[in-house]
Amino acid sequence: MAPSLFTRLLWRFRWYAIRSLIAMGALFRRIRPPPPSERLAYRKYYSVRPNLVCHVWIPSSYKTGSSPLPLLIDIHGGGFCIGHPVIDDSNNAILCHKYGICIVSINYRKAPDFQFPTAVEDAAALIDAVLNDPDLPVDKSKVAVCGYSAGGNLSLTATQLNGLNKRIKGVVAFYPVTEIGRSAAERLKTATPPPNRQDILASVADTFEWNYVPEGQYMHDPLLSPLYAKRENLPSKLYILGCEYDMLCTEAREMAEKLADVEETKQKKELGNGRVGWQCGSVTWEELRGVEHGFDQRGTFERGAEKKLWKEKTEETFANVSKWLFEEVYSES
Repeated sequence: MAPSLFTRLLWRFRWYAIRSLIAMGALFRRIRPPPPSERLAYRKYYSVRPNLVCHVWIPSSYKTGSSPLPLLIDIHGGGFCIGHPVIDDSNNAILCHKYGICIVSINYRKAPDFQFPTAVEDAAALIDAVLNDPDLPVDKSKVAVCGYSAGGNLSLTATQLNGLNKRIKGVVAFYPVTEIGRSAAERLKTATPPPNRQDILASVADTFEWNYVPEGQYMHDPLLSPLYAKRENLPSKLYILGCEYDMLCTEAREMAEKLADVEETKQKKELGNGRVGWQCGSVTWEELRGVEHGFDQRGTFERGAEKKLWKEKTEETFANVSKWLFEEVYSES
């Protein structure tokens, strides 16, 4: 059943209010920038999407004339309706300055003003622009894309366009939505709920998707729901991560399992060292225990035991992600 006009107006007001708060946060970071160890290099606009700001990160240790850096193209989340590259700044600071990766955090236009496939096309166009940017001190043979939540979806859909699956060697999809159209009620049936509170997506997931998807849209379009993507249309290396207490975990795992089923080797090697997950050929799956959707970005606002746990889990996760990037994507082989 279609939501009422009042409900749709209420949603629109909510999204614009959140967007305004995020924009204020981005402005505050420009007025009072963080220390150099947490600071981006510069902001850039590409001519293919001149109204969409991108954040460029270059390691503080990099010296002009040094060997080219590996490149990671980041796509933020926000249910396709909200968000900005600034919300990934804390994560990008870790991957850039601690692990020595050049990062370009791209943007895309948001629903409900711009519905599917605008975000996918924006992301694909900007990925292509980044790959063709002569000013970045990077090795274009060592390129991966990552994304969070809705950005995780876009990392798996935009890379299907414009031959990007051949130019991008790997994708890291953090707690992605992989099947648009699966209702919150369906997702909650197979989810492990967070202790003592509701899943953060339970009351908003359906509204996000209603705003993003045009009426009459085919829901199994692989550019909308990457669960239905053919393996050959995706980059060669894939690392999908889900959170234990996240209603999106099941569908993320399902996509990883489906991709593993078409690998030449069917043998799954457990990740070990207390981690839950496996590697099967070119596909890696990991379930992050004890955390919720967006834990790495929400931890700042938590208190008590969750704050400490989420901070430690964030550091551990990015250590594992960077190791995977350097071994699977940025290696010479």
